Amino acid sequence: MENNTYTQLNWNLVEDIYLNKYTHLRKIAYRRVFDVEMAEDIVQDTMESICKSVYKESKIYNIDAWTYTILKYKCIKVYRRKNSIQYFSNDVLEETLIQEELNTIEDINLYIALNELEKTDREIIIYKFIYGFKYNEISKIYGYSYKTIKRKIDKSLEILRNKLLLKETIDI
Repeated sequence: MENNTYTQLNWNLVEDIYLNKYTHLRKIAYRRVFDVEMAEDIVQDTMESICKSVYKESKIYNIDAWTYTILKYKCIKVYRRKNSIQYFSNDVLEETLIQEELNTIEDINLYIALNELEKTDREIIIYKFIYGFKYNEISKIYGYSYKTIKRKIDKSLEILRNKLLLKETIDI
């Protein structure tokens, strides 16, 4: 039977996280924001949140997952803050930014399937699943309604699913 115990957060554990996971956390943050200084700031914000949890005497089930989740949400927060000014312009998307994200995809079948989508649909998928934007934030960027964005994502995911399944059956 599994041992479902929670770990009491203390300063020794925080020090251990900082000493052993700092470089890995910084690499993950850098892969999300593409800026070394900003990645270090995100890691520091993450460590600050962890320290605040010590004062709250938090009990954590899985320390690693909890730490990486905090880091992920800090990255998303920074990205939203960086792009929040652009909501009211029509020329929001930079093609190079989207292209950089496409270049980081290692699965060639997924890359091909994404490139077969229409440009807007591809960009919406990237904003939703890679950058973690919410439907209403994407709708502000494109000027579509919330439901239109949701339908476009559902349609694009169905197309991707079909193309990837078709690709798998052909490769086998």
